[in-house]
Amino acid sequence: MTLRLFRIQIVQIFLCALSLLVVSFPALADGIDQVRRIEIRHFAKSCRKIDLAADYLHQIDFNNDGLTDLITEPELAACDGVKAPECNLLGCPHRFYVQTDDGSYAMIAEMQFYSYTTYRRYGNTVLALIVQGPYCGRSTAQTCKITYRIRDKQIIELKRE
Repeated sequence: MTLRLFRIQIVQIFLCALSLLVVSFPALADGIDQVRRIEIRHFAKSCRKIDLAADYLHQIDFNNDGLTDLITEPELAACDGVKAPECNLLGCPHRFYVQTDDGSYAMIAEMQFYSYTTYRRYGNTVLALIVQGPYCGRSTAQTCKITYRIRDKQIIELKRE
């Protein structure tokens, strides 16, 4: 009998916590939906059937302000059944959205590259992009890595390798 009451209390606590999360973060969900609609409108210019995977918008605090920012993952988009329709020999165009204080998002950049990784450097999130060689003075067959830090809405290049 006590085990059953304990389970009921656990479920009630969980439901209460879940309702607090939903009430506390409606702007975050609305903002992400806003960006998703912007991205769908972007693809609608050239597609009739658009499919964006659930993780098309990668959530990460890349500008270190404590708010969730977004990076698009174009490899996870499909346009009329064609996967990654915007990708080409130069890579894929990724768009960077910064969350503002009111919960909405502002696009700060669109960069074309092959892939990226994030890591912490001196307590800040840093983006390392793999780009086509000419961006670093190499031949087109080679790739190079450019490391960036984003502060507020400003993109700062740290180094090219």
